[in-house]
Amino acid sequence: FAVKGGKFTFYVPEGFPAPAKFTFDNLYSHYGDETYYGNTSSTNHARYFFVKSPYEQTAANVYNRNNADSYTTKILTEKTGDKKFTFNNASTVGSAGGYFEEYAFTPSIYTKSTTQGGAGGTFNDFTFNQTEMANGITKTAYLFTCDEPRYNIAPTTATQHVYYAFYEMKIDMQTKTYQPILTWEKVYDENKTFENGGKTDSKWGLTLTTTETVDDHGTHSGYLTVTQIIDAIDNKFDGVQGLDSKDEVAPKSKDQILYIDGSKLMSIVENQTSTTSGETTTYTSHPKSDLMAELDKNALIYLPYGSKSSDDNFAFNTIENYTETPMFRAANDIVLTDKYAFYAPYDIQVDAAKVVKYERQISKSSYSPVKCASIILPFEIDLTKAAEDATSFKLYNMQPTNAIKTYEDDPKPWAYFHDLSEEASKSEANKPYLLQVSGDNVSDNVSFIIKQHAAKITKTTKGETVDEMNYLYPGTTSSGTFNDGAGHEGGKTYQFTSYGTFSGLEIPREAGIFYYAQGRFLNSNTLAADKVKALPFRSFYTVSPSSNTAKFSTLDIIFGEGIGDEPDAIRELKQEADLAVQAGHGTLTIASKADNNVRINGVNGISRYNFNMKAGDVKTVNVPAGIYIVNGVKILVK
Repeated sequence: FAVKGGKFTFYVPEGFPAPAKFTFDNLYSHYGDETYYGNTSSTNHARYFFVKSPYEQTAANVYNRNNADSYTTKILTEKTGDKKFTFNNASTVGSAGGYFEEYAFTPSIYTKSTTQGGAGGTFNDFTFNQTEMANGITKTAYLFTCDEPRYNIAPTTATQHVYYAFYEMKIDMQTKTYQPILTWEKVYDENKTFENGGKTDSKWGLTLTTTETVDDHGTHSGYLTVTQIIDAIDNKFDGVQGLDSKDEVAPKSKDQILYIDGSKLMSIVENQTSTTSGETTTYTSHPKSDLMAELDKNALIYLPYGSKSSDDNFAFNTIENYTETPMFRAANDIVLTDKYAFYAPYDIQVDAAKVVKYERQISKSSYSPVKCASIILPFEIDLTKAAEDATSFKLYNMQPTNAIKTYEDDPKPWAYFHDLSEEASKSEANKPYLLQVSGDNVSDNVSFIIKQHAAKITKTTKGETVDEMNYLYPGTTSSGTFNDGAGHEGGKTYQFTSYGTFSGLEIPREAGIFYYAQGRFLNSNTLAADKVKALPFRSFYTVSPSSNTAKFSTLDIIFGEGIGDEPDAIRELKQEADLAVQAGHGTLTIASKADNNVRINGVNGISRYNFNMKAGDVKTVNVPAGIYIVNGVKILVK
């Protein structure tokens, strides 16, 4: 069980309601069989339940209980025993010799006196009163569990073949109030999310500790309640730095907070507050989820060891020793919102049953039907399962060498992009890529979702500095030769390096970057605007040398590794006796003399049409002006 030995100390604020009652639920055992927690692959066989659980209370005899009941009725109890039970005389035989004896146990036998073979115990609520809490009294709870037969095949009154055991828990509940300390860290300066009316406020992280520690070594801060934390942020504590209206030592508003690190605390207490109107007192509960209210959409909250939550974007420390490097596990899903800044000070491992989810809306360009986007994500993507529970997509990198190609009838440069899955089974976290959404349906706006089970959020390291506090994360570097018209014999070689951002950036036009838009990469030098807006979770290419790049205003895309040659989808014009293709103004007319499958691709290899024709059929399709390949025949449409 998750329960461990030793004494459990719980701290609560002064005035905590009494009696304080402990209940025990979610008592999961790794030895449970496949019916527990959906563990269908389990090879274990324990079918356990707890004494005084709802399941045990349905009948006195194990064979008369409904074994079809949900396992959740078996693994919780509100009652604990107040005494041990001796199941055998092993300790006596071991010291004085004699015969080994076992003593039967049932809940009713447990309540009998020791002379009657019982323990003289009772099952009661486990509570602490005000005096016990004020004096730090330690009390012991005994949780009794039973492993029942694998199948209850028939009602019977015969001897029950079951095994009982108990777990001893020493619990110390103390009243003490700790004062909060808020330590702020600016993680992004002049953040460029371009959301919320174009706000460009900085982004911050918050670490929570207390003025006192709970041990002599100073390794554990005390506890804080949910309302203490919220009140401290809202400047309701004297001497505690909360929000700062000048945005100098702390953020101006909560929506600038990208993470709260409470992992150094002993615990974060979900508490109640009360308001009284006349003779009526109203109590309001404050769960941990209240901490998320008003924070940035991608905010993460790191909880202390032993904490739990069922909310998204919470993680808890799995290392009990606070002097060691913390390791965090997601409490539920991690959900990332596009266009909003992101920062993770620690890695977060997500369980196999949970997901990291990122959703994106792609606007289809009027210039190109290709559904692509530049992207950078803080987790690996399993490329073998990229389409699982999500829109099908592929990730691409620009080809490392010979990346640029020009055509005789189309002198502008094209860039080769090859499928990442051909060289790797996973993408890299914090690395930029070009993403292509696949599928035949081309809508004006394509929404796609990336879901990864058992993924790991990789902490946000400080990448290459842009301007004090904002960072870029480099990806691949590619090179290619292009005749830029500057008199370089054989053309000039340029180097392209991809960079991604989690903060959002405004990049000066003269920087000469290539950013993705309108189905291609555009040169910022050709812009009328002064700056390029790079949103969070986006990437772009820098080019070196940057001089004279205005000579090529765009980089059109060819999907498929070319190694300096034309990709497979583009071949020299050839004759097909059974298929005639004629280009019109914005149209292609195909006449088939035999049964044919007709494939129409753009020059970048992307499929536009795929249909079957019967002998004698004539079909006209509408396409924008450009170069197309019809069953290997290259056609120019004006």
